[in-house]
Amino acid sequence: IDVGAKSRVVAAACADGFYITTTAGTSWKKLPVPADTGAPVDIQFDPANANVLYAVTEKAAYRSPDMGEQFLGMAWELLTGGLPETGGTRLIVLGLGNPGRIYVLLEGVLLTRKLDEAAWTPGANLGSWRSAYLYQWLVVNPANPEHAVCAVKIRLRGTVSSILRQTTDGGRTWTPGL
Repeated sequence: IDVGAKSRVVAAACADGFYITTTAGTSWKKLPVPADTGAPVDIQFDPANANVLYAVTEKAAYRSPDMGEQFLGMAWELLTGGLPETGGTRLIVLGLGNPGRIYVLLEGVLLTRKLDEAAWTPGANLGSWRSAYLYQWLVVNPANPEHAVCAVKIRLRGTVSSILRQTTDGGRTWTPGL
């Protein structure tokens, strides 16, 4: 659930779709986010523009263009176009801000791009170990979309450990800890 700039405007990601109210909850309407991209995961208002909404599903991310409050969430542009089609696991995390960044973990590989750019960039190696495995979670600093934290599971000499890694440059480099 996310609340817009006006407290009467609320958006929700539910098991059966995305919903919005502009009447403080007295009525809700289902948003027409494409259903063929998996279950809803997250919904967020743009912090700089209350008439822009972001929706994340299991396989894709979308942005509604600013057409005014009346049409909020009624049209969508795909933000995850150009990614390889795979049957594997996918995690999509948005870091909203100016200009904002999208992180996609696709079968253990991190891909990222700024929201105002078209090209995807592979993230740097999160560990120098052949037995490193990236967990399926990543957290983006809400004040700075270039700063994110993830966890890596490593197996060395029969011992399994987890370490935190962080980036302050949008995934180009990663350093230990916080």
